[in-house]
Amino acid sequence: MGQKIDPRGFRIGLSDLWHDESQCYGKSFKNQKNLLKETRNIFEFLNQYFESKKLIQGKTNQKVSNKIKEYNVQYVPVSPKAASLTHNMGLTAANVFKKNIQVRNYNTTLWYQNGPLLCEFIKTSLKKGIAFRKIINTVQRLLELQTPHQIVLKTSSGTKIMEYTGLKVRYTGRFGGSRSRMASNIVYRIGAVSLQKIETHIQFYTSSLHTKQGLCNIEIWMAYKSI
Repeated sequence: MGQKIDPRGFRIGLSDLWHDESQCYGKSFKNQKNLLKETRNIFEFLNQYFESKKLIQGKTNQKVSNKIKEYNVQYVPVSPKAASLTHNMGLTAANVFKKNIQVRNYNTTLWYQNGPLLCEFIKTSLKKGIAFRKIINTVQRLLELQTPHQIVLKTSSGTKIMEYTGLKVRYTGRFGGSRSRMASNIVYRIGAVSLQKIETHIQFYTSSLHTKQGLCNIEIWMAYKSI
C-alpha cells in the first residue's frame, strides 16, 4: 500500500505549512466563496505569467492579512535573462486585479533538491519533446555532483535533521504512440527509496501533463533518513 497512497498519509506528527493561510473570522472575515474565487484567478494569472516568461514555478504559498494578499513563490529561470523578469510581478498583478498584492520570489539555485521545482522541470522538459530517459540522466548527474543535502523537519517530538537518500520518479499515461495505445508507466530510481518504513521521511509530489495522446501524470518520491 505504500505505493498506492500518499506516503504522507500515515506519517503524522509533522508540521508543514499550508498552501493557504487566511483569517476567516472576526473583523477580517471575508466570504469564503469569494475569497476562493479570487485566489483561483490570481493563481491562474501567476501560472500564465511564469510560463510566458520562461520560468519554472515551484511551490506557492498564500497568506491573507489586513486585506493584503501575500504570495511566496519558488521559481528557477530557464535562461539567465529570465531571472530579471519577476521584479515587477507583484505590481503587475495588483494592477490587473485592483487589489493589494505582494509577491515574494525565491530563486532556488539548487532546484534539483526541491521536489516541486524538480517535478515542474521534468514537465517542462517533456513539453519540449526531450526524452524522459535523457531528463532522468540529467537529474542523476546533478544529484551525484553534490553531497546528500539535508532538511529540517518540525515534528511532534522536536526538530529533526534528515538527510537525502534517494529519488523515485514515475511517468504514467499514453506517450510515444497513437491515441489507441494502452497506458503504460516508466519508473526510475536513484538511490534508496523505502516506502514501507515509517521512520523514512517521504516527500511526495505530482503534476499532470496534457499531451496529444491524453493526460499523463508525473510522480516524485524523495526519501530522507534521520541522522
